[in-house]
Amino acid sequence: MKWVTLIQFVNLILASIPLVLLPVLLGTIMAKHELDLPYRWWIGFLLTNLALIIFHAFGIPPTIYFPLIITMISALLFWQREIFIQKFLKSKAARRNPMSFAWIILALFIIVVGWVKIKTQPTVGADTLVIWLNKTKSIYAGEPFRALTMAQYPNLGPMFWMFTMRFTGKYEPIYGLFLGPVAYGFWILAHLSLFKQKNHWIIPIIFFPIAILFYNDAVYNGYQDKLLMACAGMAVLTFTQFFLDNIDANDQNMYKRNSNFFWLGAFFAGMLSFIKVEGMIMGLIIFSGVLFIVVFLFPKEKHREFLIANYPAALIFTVLLLTWPLILHFGGVDLTKIQGDTLSLQFSFDFFQNLDRLPIIVLRHINYIQGILPIFTMSVLLTLLALKDMPKIRIALSYIWLIWLLILVFITFIFMVTRSPLIWHLDTAFYRLSSQHDFIYPLTIILVVSNILHEYQKSLNTEPA
Repeated sequence: MKWVTLIQFVNLILASIPLVLLPVLLGTIMAKHELDLPYRWWIGFLLTNLALIIFHAFGIPPTIYFPLIITMISALLFWQREIFIQKFLKSKAARRNPMSFAWIILALFIIVVGWVKIKTQPTVGADTLVIWLNKTKSIYAGEPFRALTMAQYPNLGPMFWMFTMRFTGKYEPIYGLFLGPVAYGFWILAHLSLFKQKNHWIIPIIFFPIAILFYNDAVYNGYQDKLLMACAGMAVLTFTQFFLDNIDANDQNMYKRNSNFFWLGAFFAGMLSFIKVEGMIMGLIIFSGVLFIVVFLFPKEKHREFLIANYPAALIFTVLLLTWPLILHFGGVDLTKIQGDTLSLQFSFDFFQNLDRLPIIVLRHINYIQGILPIFTMSVLLTLLALKDMPKIRIALSYIWLIWLLILVFITFIFMVTRSPLIWHLDTAFYRLSSQHDFIYPLTIILVVSNILHEYQKSLNTEPA
């Protein structure tokens, strides 16, 4: 079997327009401060999806989505043309990094392996076929929201698959599924922002094994869990940047300086509800975790300044988080039974009646951790080292592991109240749900290593000649 024919190669080039070019262009226009390319891609990608989902909710036919998106981007580009040119020139200078070849190799690895896997391993996952590709096909055919199969499931992944396939000229899922590797690659590369100097040889040595370790079938088989993981990882990474840039308690502008990271993190967290049903709860966990850290670990006299500087970001988060439920409500979907007979709000009262399930669920958590034991152990050991010797990242690490704990509790709660047979539900869903917070481990390792490297380089610069 040929890996790629001439027609497929041309279609891949066409698919790269919505997959890469348009999101980067839109993200570059909309970013208010200097951000690396992966951040700009994620901003543009999520904004494009938000527009597409709203178009569909209002009954606009998909045949004119492309002209609408291009018109919007063109108008924004004209409005921000001077700022865009300045950003482009700065990014052009940044591309002279001598380590750029390493990131090109990593990107090519992700692209080539992703394409081969998608092409040679047909999509057989039940959820992919029954839910996600069925939704994609319905949206591609122009069916209204109310007519969609399983309308209660969020549309972000299928909507962008459809948008990508429109560029190739016909319904071919392999080009839509390519979103998985692209989003995964930009998520991994976004962690470069943690390094103050990006040209050290040790950085690719850290990134390559991590990128390969988490690059599995879930990235490109059509399930939405890895996409949710990557977007949630972007939210937590961005809030981590917020803590790192506002760590000095003696700084009078502590909660105002670099608050753009707080706004951006709120945007990423709010968009999780558009990817999967559990994304809304993950968004709440990630955002409320930031508020918890601020309230309990920062000086009380600074809380009012924080609220004044950042309450609009909280409003944006709330609006984004509630947009998909509102679309469902006006589309005639019962919000109390999003998961049908498996889970509903009413079932949450069964928690204390099902305490005998807890040992079984805890054992599944232990088994999952054993499956990723090397990277989990490294994350824990580096965290313990940092908590002892690296005060500048203690608060950020406390936030990251708080999110890990809260998501663990959330997953446990799901299986404590499910009405489906417990073992069957664990066998079919536990691994996928647990993988949604795998972003914790790469972020922890890279954060600690970046701090070690920064402190080492700083010590070299301060040594007497």
